[in-house]
Amino acid sequence: MADMNETDTSLLDIAPTLRFVNTKIMEKRKAAGMTQAALAARLGKSRLFVVEAESGTKDISLSVIYDLAEVFGCPVTDLLPREKLDKMPVEIRGDVISGPAMSEVSAILRGIRNGN
Repeated sequence: MADMNETDTSLLDIAPTLRFVNTKIMEKRKAAGMTQAALAARLGKSRLFVVEAESGTKDISLSVIYDLAEVFGCPVTDLLPREKLDKMPVEIRGDVISGPAMSEVSAILRGIRNGN
């Protein structure tokens, strides 16, 4: 097997939130007694998708996180790190955002915090 090039970087190295999410997916799947293939079937995805999601080599969309929460019968917030939910992503990045857009972002974050 070839060594990884110094420029090769796992998504986990650059996205600690993803590390939390993929660990939660694996924990929830195992707690539910599901195989990766069974979870993939419930999500309408391939087993490879689940393998990559759990290993951190696949970035996971918000819609998939909602689907996972539905499959596991848990709030969306169970799959996301609490400290990230308590901060506005635009503040962390320092992006400029308009008032109406900020209202939409706030509403989305309230929905995520409440597990909707």
